[in-house]
Amino acid sequence: MDTLTPPPSSSWKAKAPRPNPSATSRKLRLLVQLVIPAVILLAIAIGMITGYLEKWLWMEQLKYTGIFWKLFSVQWTMYAASFACVFVFVWLNLRHALVVGGVPGGHGPMPRALIPRISNADSLEPELTPDLLHSAIVIGSLLIAWFAANAFFAQWDTWLRFRYGGAFGVADPLYGIDVGFYVFHLPFYQMLQTSLALLSILTIAGVGLLYSYFKAASLRLGTHTGMDRGAMSHLSVLLCILFANWGFGLLLDHYRLVYSTMGVVYGAGYTADHLTRVVLWGMMALSVAVCALFAFNVVHPRFRSMIAGVVGFAGVYALAVLLIPNLFQKFIVEPSELAFETPYLRHYIDYTRRAYDLTNVQETSYPALTDLTPAVIARNQDTIENIRLWDVRPLLKMYQQTQAIRLYYQFYGSSLFGVGRLLVQVEHHEPG
Repeated sequence: MDTLTPPPSSSWKAKAPRPNPSATSRKLRLLVQLVIPAVILLAIAIGMITGYLEKWLWMEQLKYTGIFWKLFSVQWTMYAASFACVFVFVWLNLRHALVVGGVPGGHGPMPRALIPRISNADSLEPELTPDLLHSAIVIGSLLIAWFAANAFFAQWDTWLRFRYGGAFGVADPLYGIDVGFYVFHLPFYQMLQTSLALLSILTIAGVGLLYSYFKAASLRLGTHTGMDRGAMSHLSVLLCILFANWGFGLLLDHYRLVYSTMGVVYGAGYTADHLTRVVLWGMMALSVAVCALFAFNVVHPRFRSMIAGVVGFAGVYALAVLLIPNLFQKFIVEPSELAFETPYLRHYIDYTRRAYDLTNVQETSYPALTDLTPAVIARNQDTIENIRLWDVRPLLKMYQQTQAIRLYYQFYGSSLFGVGRLLVQVEHHEPG
């Protein structure tokens, strides 16, 4: 009977199982994904805590802890409110775009039409899943909300001026509104209008990119999902919000005319008062009409209606608000500027005096003397010797035009010519 010869004892030793490299890499990647954000958040938190602790200690020494807690509560209330509003607005719109595009909301498979085709046949198709898209829009919404919250966090003083600002008891000459409105309330309204405009534009851009991707996918496979009507209705709603906010901005532009720099002085001039105001009212009416067009387009969506509304309003705005007032100022007002701008010059001088509290200055007239004698001149010799020989205002221009040679001479100041004097020693010699 044959016997089996056992192999060497070394070959019977049990080998230890090799670790799975894919499982190890997944654990390491998960650890990195958790540790790095945690370290970043911890560093940010430590920096914020130490900064607030420093401010609190300083306010405590000055007995202003009430002011510290007031600012703290206002800042973080604005941060939280803006973060929540922006996140909900962006996320709802992006999520609605996914629904209209046919992306399922659960864990089901991605529709074949929405999976990008890879040109290389040997490469694997990317794992584009509904969960991945929904997670992407959540992350994108969080980022946009974070940037918006930081912007509002820095505007805490704008809110405090709006909340606690009062009146000055002085009305502006254009609208008759108290100056306190322009100092305390108008900046807050401008902040809200600008923020909503940027938010609407970013949301329209994000939603438009999603719909463009879905449209390209459906065209590639020759499928028709009925997405076009839903996409145009959704975009029409967002455009209606954008142009309604634009109309609100045009209303604020009426009050911003008091800061106009188009005229000869700082503030509203003849063009702003007689032309720009009328144009702005007309643009507000046009914005209402465009909003009505987009509202109708929600029910009866048409792509041409959207394009016509956007391009038409932008073209009229560029012509009526940006171009016509400048041409009117240059070719109508400036040739007869003194006649047109005299009332506004009076307003400018009057309100400048009020701002510097010069309304109660007593004016004294010093008429010129007609009986000037050598004795009076001798008594005021210092004054006589300090009289300027030239008028310094037109002197430099005159020398540049008449005595300067291009590439050879350049006069950079008129002090030498205006107030400079030469001392000449005069000696008397008796004839020999």
